[in-house]
Amino acid sequence: MVADFDLVVVGSGFAGSLISMIACRLGYRVALVERGRHPRFAIGESTTPLANLILEELSLTYDLPALIPLTQWGSWQRVYPGLGCGLKRGFSFFHHRAGSRRTFGANREHQLMVAASPRDEIADTHWYRADLDHFLSLEAQRSGAEYLEAWQPTGLELGPTGGVLVGESHGHVQRLSFRRLIDASGGGVGGSCVTRLLQLGVDPLEGFPVTRTLYAHFRNIPRWSELHPSSEPTPYPVDDSAMHHVFDEGWFWVLRFANGLTSAGVVMTDAAPLAPGLKPTHSSWTELLTRFPQISEHLGPGIPEGAFHQQSVVGFRGRHAVAGPCVLLPSAVGFVDPMFSTGFPLTLLGVERLAMAISGGGLGSEFEGTLGCYERQTVSELNLTAKFMGAAYRLFPDFDSFRSLSMLYFTAAIYSETVRRLGKPELASGFLLADHPVFGRALAHCLEIAGTVPPRVFADQVRRAIEPFELAGLMNPEAQHWYRASAQPMLEGAAKVGVSPDEMQSMLERVGFHQAHGVNPPL
Repeated sequence: MVADFDLVVVGSGFAGSLISMIACRLGYRVALVERGRHPRFAIGESTTPLANLILEELSLTYDLPALIPLTQWGSWQRVYPGLGCGLKRGFSFFHHRAGSRRTFGANREHQLMVAASPRDEIADTHWYRADLDHFLSLEAQRSGAEYLEAWQPTGLELGPTGGVLVGESHGHVQRLSFRRLIDASGGGVGGSCVTRLLQLGVDPLEGFPVTRTLYAHFRNIPRWSELHPSSEPTPYPVDDSAMHHVFDEGWFWVLRFANGLTSAGVVMTDAAPLAPGLKPTHSSWTELLTRFPQISEHLGPGIPEGAFHQQSVVGFRGRHAVAGPCVLLPSAVGFVDPMFSTGFPLTLLGVERLAMAISGGGLGSEFEGTLGCYERQTVSELNLTAKFMGAAYRLFPDFDSFRSLSMLYFTAAIYSETVRRLGKPELASGFLLADHPVFGRALAHCLEIAGTVPPRVFADQVRRAIEPFELAGLMNPEAQHWYRASAQPMLEGAAKVGVSPDEMQSMLERVGFHQAHGVNPPL
């Protein structure tokens, strides 16, 4: 079989289905190919306010009304109550030492909580990817994409005006000719679909340790707040968040879905005991938990739902984001680490940039002219994320400095969403404000010295770096590492984004964040 398409998209996860919908709305003939079958297990499950804002903007710009309810917890539950997701009110971190118990008490010495919304209605979500990816692949088909499932790419032939993707499905060979191909297949240590077929190569992540992971979905995991009740109101229900149990060589994640399942896993360096012999088994998981009594009490009762999954090398970086007529989404170029939920905004920024290029110049020479900038930005942001997360791993044993480091991420993310909401996206064109002439330099300096200076010195450097951009009261000592959702810091910081307090207030009211209830720090 031979078929001709304007665009072939490889991989029907959320990003592949989304770019397929957009291209169909723009009038192109699209083929969306999927190696597996939906519904299927997928990792990458926790959104952020910036990611949800980009998704909302894409949905409005390209007339995708079915996706808008997915950008907030309240609208999701009203419109798609049967579509699995979890409530995410913030980011929670708890620091542990192997073989000992912590007191997670009033001094909050071993804690960090950063609110992402003032109430459930406008909160972010954890995506139960088996449901969501299936839903989005169906939406892509409704938009007009020709969907090919259980389709295994086996060859890629490039020419001066496009190429041919060769694959097998149900024992039959198919050839899909295209003007452009977008690789949304994700990847791993072996690289994405295009990286493998064209033998483009994969390099280690600069400044980031080799990590491995073990994870599954579970039932019966108790709530942390029941095991460790707080004597005072927390910024949000701690279990309704992206939970991180941090230890010297890595961290565990805990993400609750409303369907009774909980996603839990561990990412750790090879320096961690038991790491070299890690196996995708329940016994291996249990053995890891026994190093940390309180994590074991939290996650140990969990009953696995399905198989355990393991990756012996988590992070990877392809050498190219563009190869002739083929373009790789950021998730296909590389991946660093799931902490701070960086994968979603990075990938959605890539979708946004490609969608803008397609809508502005079609798939011809004008589109070609944007790809050099796209490749540089994609690779640069991936490298920066690797350096940031490399610094985080260095600082895991020094939790005070790790908390300071995290303020750089939260400051940049909050600022980026705020200026987008105010109609000033040019003030934050790059991930983590890396392109900003002031913040970018300060961020690079902080990453360079992380782990080489005492915690107080590092905190002072971070405080100076974030002050001109900080809009949520971060590093305020009165907060004692619990940062609640509040409008006041944003109103006081309005001049930092070039608006008046009244203009900031108007924006907050327009997007549903009311001063009386606090404001969603756009993380």
